[in-house]
Amino acid sequence: MSKKYAIVGAGAVGLYYGGRLAAAGEDVRFLLRSDYEGIRERGLTVESVDGDFRLEKPQVFREAGEIGPVDVVVVTWKATANGHYEEVIWPLLHEGTCILTLQNGLGNTELLAELFGARRVLGGLCFVCINRLAPGLVKHTGGGMVTLGDHGGEQGALLAELVATFQGAGIVTKGVENLGHAQWVKLVWN
Repeated sequence: MSKKYAIVGAGAVGLYYGGRLAAAGEDVRFLLRSDYEGIRERGLTVESVDGDFRLEKPQVFREAGEIGPVDVVVVTWKATANGHYEEVIWPLLHEGTCILTLQNGLGNTELLAELFGARRVLGGLCFVCINRLAPGLVKHTGGGMVTLGDHGGEQGALLAELVATFQGAGIVTKGVENLGHAQWVKLVWN
Protein backbone atom coordinates (compact mmCIF):
# COMPACT_ATOMS: atom_id res chain seq x y z
CA MET A 1 0.00 0.00 0.00
CA SER A 2 1.37 3.40 -0.99
CA LYS A 3 2.36 5.81 1.75
CA LYS A 4 2.41 9.60 1.94
CA TYR A 5 5.88 11.04 2.60
CA ALA A 6 6.87 14.49 3.86
CA ILE A 7 10.47 15.53 3.21
CA VAL A 8 11.47 17.98 5.94
CA GLY A 9 14.64 19.90 5.19
CA ALA A 10 14.64 19.56 1.42
CA GLY A 11 18.22 20.49 0.62
CA ALA A 12 20.46 18.27 -1.50
CA VAL A 13 19.79 15.05 0.44
CA GLY A 14 16.05 15.58 0.80
CA LEU A 15 15.56 16.63 -2.80
CA TYR A 16 17.61 13.72 -4.11
CA TYR A 17 16.04 10.89 -2.10
CA GLY A 18 12.57 12.44 -2.06
CA GLY A 19 12.89 13.08 -5.77
CA ARG A 20 13.83 9.44 -6.42
CA LEU A 21 10.79 8.29 -4.44
CA ALA A 22 8.48 10.73 -6.28
CA ALA A 23 9.90 9.74 -9.67
CA ALA A 24 9.08 6.12 -8.79
CA GLY A 25 5.45 7.10 -8.19
CA GLU A 26 5.41 7.62 -4.42
CA ASP A 27 3.31 10.44 -2.92
CA VAL A 28 6.04 12.84 -1.75
CA ARG A 29 5.51 16.33 -0.34
CA PHE A 30 8.51 18.63 0.06
CA LEU A 31 8.68 21.20 2.86
CA LEU A 32 10.81 24.02 1.44
CA ARG A 33 12.16 27.35 2.58
CA SER A 34 14.39 29.31 0.22
CA ASP A 35 13.88 27.04 -2.82
CA TYR A 36 10.08 27.12 -2.70
CA GLU A 37 9.44 29.63 -5.51
CA GLY A 38 12.11 28.24 -7.81
CA ILE A 39 10.99 24.63 -7.51
CA ARG A 40 7.30 25.53 -7.69
CA GLU A 41 7.92 27.45 -10.92
CA ARG A 42 10.66 25.34 -12.59
CA GLY A 43 10.41 21.88 -11.00
CA LEU A 44 13.23 19.67 -9.73
CA THR A 45 16.12 18.43 -11.85
CA VAL A 46 18.57 15.81 -10.59
CA GLU A 47 21.74 15.14 -12.55
CA SER A 48 22.92 11.78 -11.30
CA VAL A 49 25.55 9.16 -12.00
CA ASP A 50 22.65 6.72 -11.55
CA GLY A 51 20.54 8.43 -14.22
CA ASP A 52 19.19 11.95 -14.50
CA PHE A 53 15.53 12.68 -13.80
CA ARG A 54 13.17 15.61 -13.62
CA LEU A 55 9.98 16.32 -11.69
CA GLU A 56 7.95 18.96 -13.53
CA LYS A 57 5.48 19.68 -10.71
CA PRO A 58 6.66 18.30 -7.37
CA GLN A 59 4.35 18.84 -4.41
CA VAL A 60 5.97 21.74 -2.56
CA PHE A 61 4.85 23.51 0.61
CA ARG A 62 6.12 26.30 2.86
CA GLU A 63 4.48 25.16 6.11
CA ALA A 64 4.06 21.72 7.68
CA GLY A 65 0.42 22.52 8.45
CA GLU A 66 -0.25 22.89 4.72
CA ILE A 67 0.99 19.33 4.16
CA GLY A 68 -1.05 17.78 6.96
CA PRO A 69 -0.63 14.27 8.37
CA VAL A 70 1.49 11.81 6.39
CA ASP A 71 2.61 8.22 6.90
CA VAL A 72 6.37 8.84 6.87
CA VAL A 73 8.17 12.04 7.87
CA VAL A 74 11.70 12.03 6.44
CA VAL A 75 13.95 14.53 8.24
CA THR A 76 16.94 15.59 6.13
CA TRP A 77 17.89 18.97 7.56
CA LYS A 78 21.20 19.68 9.31
CA ALA A 79 21.23 18.63 12.96
CA THR A 80 21.72 22.29 13.92
CA ALA A 81 18.00 22.78 13.11
CA ASN A 82 16.82 20.03 15.49
CA GLY A 83 15.41 22.63 17.87
CA HIS A 84 12.55 22.94 15.38
CA TYR A 85 11.53 19.27 15.48
CA GLU A 86 8.38 19.82 17.52
CA GLU A 87 6.91 22.80 15.65
CA VAL A 88 7.55 21.24 12.24
CA ILE A 89 6.83 17.54 12.86
CA TRP A 90 3.68 17.61 15.05
CA PRO A 91 1.40 18.87 12.23
CA LEU A 92 2.62 15.98 10.04
CA LEU A 93 1.68 13.19 12.45
CA HIS A 94 -1.26 10.86 12.74
CA GLU A 95 -1.41 7.87 15.08
CA GLY A 96 0.61 5.59 12.79
CA THR A 97 3.13 8.06 11.34
CA CYS A 98 6.76 7.04 11.53
CA ILE A 99 9.68 9.46 11.53
CA LEU A 100 12.81 8.57 9.55
CA THR A 101 15.86 10.72 10.14
CA LEU A 102 18.46 10.82 7.37
CA GLN A 103 20.78 13.12 9.30
CA ASN A 104 24.48 12.93 10.05
CA GLY A 105 25.67 12.75 13.63
CA LEU A 106 24.60 11.08 16.82
CA GLY A 107 21.64 11.81 19.07
CA ASN A 108 19.04 12.58 16.37
CA THR A 109 17.06 9.37 16.84
CA GLU A 110 17.22 9.69 20.61
CA LEU A 111 15.85 13.24 20.55
CA LEU A 112 13.06 12.28 18.15
CA ALA A 113 12.19 9.31 20.38
CA GLU A 114 12.07 11.56 23.44
CA LEU A 115 9.75 14.02 21.71
CA PHE A 116 7.49 11.69 19.70
CA GLY A 117 7.92 8.19 21.13
CA ALA A 118 10.54 5.57 20.29
CA ARG A 119 8.06 3.34 18.46
CA ARG A 120 7.78 5.97 15.70
CA VAL A 121 11.49 6.47 15.05
CA LEU A 122 13.69 4.97 12.35
CA GLY A 123 17.21 6.09 11.54
CA GLY A 124 18.89 6.21 8.18
CA LEU A 125 22.40 6.85 6.99
CA CYS A 126 23.20 8.16 3.52
CA PHE A 127 26.52 7.31 1.92
CA VAL A 128 26.34 9.83 -0.90
CA CYS A 129 28.23 12.62 -2.65
CA ILE A 130 25.66 15.24 -3.55
CA ASN A 131 25.25 19.02 -3.91
CA ARG A 132 22.41 21.45 -4.44
CA LEU A 133 23.75 23.73 -7.17
CA ALA A 134 20.75 26.05 -7.48
CA PRO A 135 17.07 26.07 -6.49
CA GLY A 136 15.67 22.88 -7.98
CA LEU A 137 19.02 21.58 -9.27
CA VAL A 138 20.82 18.72 -7.50
CA LYS A 139 24.06 17.11 -8.69
CA HIS A 140 24.69 13.52 -7.53
CA THR A 141 28.29 12.52 -8.25
CA GLY A 142 28.75 9.28 -6.35
CA GLY A 143 27.45 6.72 -3.90
CA GLY A 144 23.89 6.89 -2.70
CA MET A 145 23.46 3.80 -0.54
CA VAL A 146 21.10 4.18 2.42
CA THR A 147 21.23 2.09 5.57
CA LEU A 148 17.98 2.01 7.57
CA GLY A 149 17.43 0.81 11.12
CA ASP A 150 14.69 0.78 13.74
CA HIS A 151 15.48 2.93 16.79
CA GLY A 152 12.69 1.60 18.99
CA GLY A 153 12.87 -2.03 17.90
CA GLU A 154 9.11 -2.24 17.19
CA GLN A 155 8.92 -1.42 13.48
CA GLY A 156 10.48 -4.45 11.79
CA ALA A 157 7.69 -4.81 9.23
CA LEU A 158 7.71 -1.10 8.40
CA LEU A 159 11.49 -1.12 8.15
CA ALA A 160 11.33 -3.97 5.61
CA GLU A 161 8.62 -2.10 3.68
CA LEU A 162 10.68 1.10 3.54
CA VAL A 163 13.79 -0.80 2.43
CA ALA A 164 11.73 -2.35 -0.40
CA THR A 165 10.20 1.03 -1.35
CA PHE A 166 13.60 2.75 -1.47
CA GLN A 167 15.01 -0.13 -3.52
CA GLY A 168 12.03 0.10 -5.87
CA ALA A 169 12.92 3.77 -6.40
CA GLY A 170 16.41 2.79 -7.53
CA ILE A 171 18.10 3.59 -4.22
CA VAL A 172 20.57 0.98 -2.98
CA THR A 173 19.20 0.33 0.51
CA LYS A 174 19.79 -2.16 3.28
CA GLY A 175 18.19 -2.66 6.66
CA VAL A 176 20.30 -3.22 9.77
CA GLU A 177 19.47 -4.73 13.13
CA ASN A 178 21.88 -2.57 15.13
CA LEU A 179 21.21 1.08 14.25
CA GLY A 180 23.66 2.37 16.88
CA HIS A 181 26.53 0.42 15.32
CA ALA A 182 25.55 1.61 11.84
CA GLN A 183 25.55 5.23 13.06
CA TRP A 184 29.12 4.86 14.31
CA VAL A 185 30.17 3.29 11.01
CA LYS A 186 28.76 6.32 9.17
CA LEU A 187 30.47 8.72 11.58
CA VAL A 188 33.81 7.08 10.80
CA TRP A 189 33.00 7.11 7.04
CA ASN A 190 32.34 10.89 7.22
